[in-house]
Amino acid sequence: MTDFSFSFPASVAAGIQATLGTGAAGGIFATLESAAMGGYGVAPVAWSTRAGVGAFQAASWVWGGEKQKAEDAKDESGAEALEKSNS
Repeated sequence: MTDFSFSFPASVAAGIQATLGTGAAGGIFATLESAAMGGYGVAPVAWSTRAGVGAFQAASWVWGGEKQKAEDAKDESGAEALEKSNS
């Protein structure tokens, strides 16, 4: 039986870890790994996720509001045209 573990990592995570080697304590990889295991990395990852979602929601609100204004204006102009045609 041939061992292919060095040529073909068992998972993407194993391949990344093999490429990075030993990381510094408190580094990005260590923090993400700690968060996955429920350790000290949970809070920074959770807050980063919340910040990203909040930024996305703010951008959606700004651009979505402009889109809604344009749709409302289109609806109003269509309603005015309908009223004129019925008169």
